[in-house]
Amino acid sequence: MNTDRIRPHTRRVSRGIVVGVLGLLWALSPPVWASDTIVVGSKNFMESRLLAEMFAQLIEARTELTVTRRLGLAGTQVCFEALKTGGIDLYPEYTGTGLVTILGEPPMHDRVSVLNRVRSEFL
Repeated sequence: MNTDRIRPHTRRVSRGIVVGVLGLLWALSPPVWASDTIVVGSKNFMESRLLAEMFAQLIEARTELTVTRRLGLAGTQVCFEALKTGGIDLYPEYTGTGLVTILGEPPMHDRVSVLNRVRSEFL
């Protein structure tokens, strides 16, 4: 088995999960919600849908919030715009995508620096 092909994918998945978990922790923290409903969105590929569904189920199991799912919206720009305009309350995103595509910054190779930079802007 060629581990060189697996490792970049594993790192990418791990980074995405980290940002998604940060979003989930934010959603489960005790903010004052304007309603009893939270809208979970996702991009239009299976991993994003799966993570969003996991978030939705955890929120349903651990809070009194009603979850509305808006899965498979489209790509990064559509999901982020929906987040900014209130169409969704959270969606899973990769830290690298947050850094480069959303923040417009150059790629970094140190994952801790990427995580800290993205966290400082989005949490």
